[in-house]
Amino acid sequence: MSDDNRNYMNAIQAFLNANYKRNEITELARQLGCPKTSLFEWFEGRAPGFKNLIYIKKLAELHGLTLDELLFHNVKPKQSLVGNMIFFIGGKKYILEIKEG
Repeated sequence: MSDDNRNYMNAIQAFLNANYKRNEITELARQLGCPKTSLFEWFEGRAPGFKNLIYIKKLAELHGLTLDELLFHNVKPKQSLVGNMIFFIGGKKYILEIKEG
């Protein structure tokens, strides 16, 4: 098994174990429309197959994450808009946004 496959598998298992108890998997499967046997396998460390990617996407969305964030921990810090300024130069409109974060 390649390191990429192992990382992918470990990310899903770690996410499920961090956010769910074993007795909550059946309800999660219902919410995702996913076979509960698949979720129990992922919970135990088996990597989801390509055909199950839609359920991984739904799991990410349920938690407000992208697939990239869920699988590869590429979580970008949230930025909040503090203010903006609009300039017109030479008939063109420019917007300067000021973000906190």
